[in-house]
Order: sequence, then C-alpha cells, then structure tokens
Amino acid sequence: MSFNLKNKAITERSIDTAELSIALFVILSFTVQFFSHILASNSLLIIVLLLLSILIISLNAHKTKTYLMSSFLWLAAFVIIAISIFRPTSYISGFSINKYVDIFVLFAGVNLLAFCGHDSGNFHSSAKIILIFALFYGISVWFQIIFPSSYNIFLRHLPESSARNILRGSMSRQYFTGFTSNAGFTAGYIMSGIILLLSKSKNIIQGRG
Repeated sequence: MSFNLKNKAITERSIDTAELSIALFVILSFTVQFFSHILASNSLLIIVLLLLSILIISLNAHKTKTYLMSSFLWLAAFVIIAISIFRPTSYISGFSINKYVDIFVLFAGVNLLAFCGHDSGNFHSSAKIILIFALFYGISVWFQIIFPSSYNIFLRHLPESSARNILRGSMSRQYFTGFTSNAGFTAGYIMSGIILLLSKSKNIIQGRG
C-alpha cells in the first residue's frame, strides 16, 4: 500500500512532457533578447530553437493525436514562408544569418502547435513563468529609474547603438526599457502578465482541479 501511495505522489509531482515543452518555449520567448543583444549571436539562437524543436517532437510525437487537415495547413504555411525567406533579395547583399532566424522561430512554433495537444492544464507551468517574467521586467523598469548608475552595468553588455538609444529615451523621460533593448519588448512582456491575471481562465493559473 505504501509503495502505491509513493508512486502516486511521484506521478502527481511529475511534469507532463507537453507542459514541459510549452514552458521551455515560453522561457525562450522571454529571454530571446539575451541571445540577440547581449550575446549578439543569432546563430546561437537558431541552434537553441532547432534543439527545442527536436526536443518537442521527440517528447510528444509518440503520444499526441494529430489532425491531418490542420497539420497540413501549418506545413503549407511553413513551406510558403520558407520559400519567401530563402529566395534571393536585392536589398540584402551577401549572406546574413539574421535573415533566417524567423524560419526557425516558425519551425519551433509549428511543432509546438502540432505536438503539444489542447489540454489547458498543460499551460499551468507556463502561466507561472509568464507572471514571473512580467514581474521581473516590470521591476527592471523601476530599477532603471531609481538606480541609474547601477543600471549602467547592464548597458555595458549591450551593443553601443542599443545602449545609446536606451540612454536617449531615459534622459528625455520619453521611455524606459528595463532589462531589454526596446521599450516595446518590455511593454509586451509586462502586458502578457497583466492579460494573464485578467484572464477568466482560472484553471490555467490555479492548476488542474
């Protein structure tokens, strides 16, 4: 009897692979600026997106019920966008890895939609992650306002152009970015948390009944 109860407790504490996949995707979406602006490496971002896509497929493909029509539509959309991205353009001379980031973002997103199911309970962990990051980026704005000298440490890790734009906005009091390179990103991250709090989907925030 004790053995069964122990196994049951372990099962209840374990995380579903679909829930884990969504949570990892959400974490990446909130930290993408770390790759693109602090590390300044879209190549590394592409590798992470590709690894995440492979992980999503390997964890969930064997147990997820796929719908042929919707999967075909997503696949067709992906192919069309990929052709558009890979076709030669006159306004970009030479090879640039930045041009191909979108296709890997789309690839990871399509895999997430196809293999992570439709159970709202799978968003339980992601909801908490969104709220944590929304709070973090909200606090970072106040940190920038109240402790400008300490905030300069963060600016030293950004490209010069980004740091200059952030300083221009903060000095003129037009906008504050917190720990991102763009006020729009910061606002989006904070709003995602606010929208989640205002959502009527209580089962997502409170967890499974």
